Order: sequence, then C-alpha cells, then structure tokens
Amino acid sequence: YNKEMLAIANMKTMQDYLASLFIIAFLPAIFEEMLFRGTLQPIMINLTKNAFIGILITSILFSAIHASYYGFLPRLALGIVIGYVFYYSKNLWLSSLTHFLYNAFGVTQLYELSRQGLLTPQAMNDDGVSVYYGLLAAVALFGIFVFFKRECEVEISMYNFRKNKF
Repeated sequence: YNKEMLAIANMKTMQDYLASLFIIAFLPAIFEEMLFRGTLQPIMINLTKNAFIGILITSILFSAIHASYYGFLPRLALGIVIGYVFYYSKNLWLSSLTHFLYNAFGVTQLYELSRQGLLTPQAMNDDGVSVYYGLLAAVALFGIFVFFKRECEVEISMYNFRKNKF
C-alpha cells in the first residue's frame, strides 16, 4: 500500500499537483458521489426503510470498493458523513464538494511532503497521529453536523412557508 501511495504521490511541480487534484480529488468526488449518494443511497434507504441503515450500507460499499484494508474505517466514516450531508441537504453538489475537499486535503498533504523531500514510507504511517486529535475532530464534526442539520431544517421550513403563502 505504501509503495503504491508513494508512486502516486510523487509530485514535483505545480502541474503535477494540479493534475493530481483533478485526477485523484475532483473526478472521483464527482463520479463516486453520483454512484453512491445519488443512486445507491436512496435505493438502500428505500429498501431498509431506515435512513441510518441505508447510509451505513452505502458507506460500507463505498469503503469496500476502494479495496484498501488500511483505509477502510476512515473511508467508512467519510462515507457516513457525506451520506448525511446528502441526506439532509438533498444536494449532490454539496456532497461532491465535501468529498472533493477531503480528497484535495490529502493530495495537498502529499504534495507538500513530496515537495519538501519528506515523502518516505515512514511518513506514510499513521503512527504519529494521536487518538486525541481523532476524538477532538469527532466532537467538532458532531457539533458542525448538529448546526448543519438545524440549518437544513430551517431552510426546508422557510421553503414550505413560501410555497404555501403564494
């Protein structure tokens, strides 16, 4: 896995970086969101009659299709987050943007490591990431999601009010 990532992540110039952003971040975000959130997630939610279960099944398939043992759980979590972004917003562009930003963040990190000559197999290990940072990120993400859900509900209420008034 590290050898494959090192080969993909070896970006020396800004052109390499921009090409990688397009190929590794943008295109997968658009096409994967059309497939998983735009197509499979509504089917799974209708089959299970439960939003959480439908989003979870879609997220498991999303993570499994990437065929990466090491990235399965983080990608599963990403799939759940993006699944709820789509579920509450009903906006495929917003889930695609969320997916793109996640991918772009990773590509940018790899580009910076590559540019500084620090892209080594040791740098690819997750051993330096603290569990505390993960817990802090989870708490922050939960707070952002509560706010996002509330804003989506307010927007839907305002839409219904305007629709009924006219």
